Amino acid sequence: MAGPGGATDLGLADATDEEIADAGRWRKDSPIPRRDYVRPARDAKRDPFSKVPVHGEQAL
Repeated sequence: MAGPGGATDLGLADATDEEIADAGRWRKDSPIPRRDYVRPARDAKRDPFSKVPVHGEQAL
C-alpha cells in the first residue's frame, strides 16, 4: 500500500497552506489541500483513545 501523498506529507511537516497549494498546483486560496488531505491526517494522529491503556492480549 502506498503511503500518504505529497499534500499530506507537507501538511504533517508544518508547511504553510501556500506551500502546499503551490506544490500541488492548486489555487493559493483553495481549501482542498487543507480540508481533504492535511486535516484528516492530523486528526488521525490526535486520537484521544490512544491514551487509554489497553489490558489483555487483544483489544476489541
